[in-house]
Amino acid sequence: MNCRFVVILVAIIPSFFAQSVPIEMVRISCGGRYFTDNHSTQPAMLVRGVFCQDSYYYTPIGFGDSLTELAYMNNQLYTGIAEDKDSSNRLIGRYTFMDGMLEQLEEFQSDGTLTLKLIFAGGKQHGAQREFDRQGTLTRLSTFDHGVFDGPFFYEWYGDFGNCLVKGIASKGSYHYEKGFEPCNESQE
Repeated sequence: MNCRFVVILVAIIPSFFAQSVPIEMVRISCGGRYFTDNHSTQPAMLVRGVFCQDSYYYTPIGFGDSLTELAYMNNQLYTGIAEDKDSSNRLIGRYTFMDGMLEQLEEFQSDGTLTLKLIFAGGKQHGAQREFDRQGTLTRLSTFDHGVFDGPFFYEWYGDFGNCLVKGIASKGSYHYEKGFEPCNESQE
């Protein structure tokens, strides 16, 4: 009985005491920055592709995106948490890495409200991906299986005649809408 307790503590303690680092410390293999940041209230963008000259391509991450670039710190594959803070030192992004691969991305409003949570496995989105509005209400859910759209989804769809809720389930990349939750028909008044 005591042995189980010790094993659980040993598994929990490293993550409990893990120190985060500023995003500026996380680099790519040739020494360039993994993140680009302007210290505003917008979370940092991530490097795309493998570029080791003066040209780097950075974009925000969205639903369905895959990542190929590995993260390093002190010339070693990075395992840990990198945080992005705005000019007022408020947390606006938290990025969890394992062996150089991004495993989880969380972005926040300056008041701490979660706006985006993406999970990755092997550089591809895996599991439930979530987006929230300014009040913290879940507004979009997409489910992926190692980068393939697969599982329940919903989102608000805005057309010329208002908005509607779209719900359905995806199966290996193809999707099917739930009856009554198809995208709005813009030709109707």
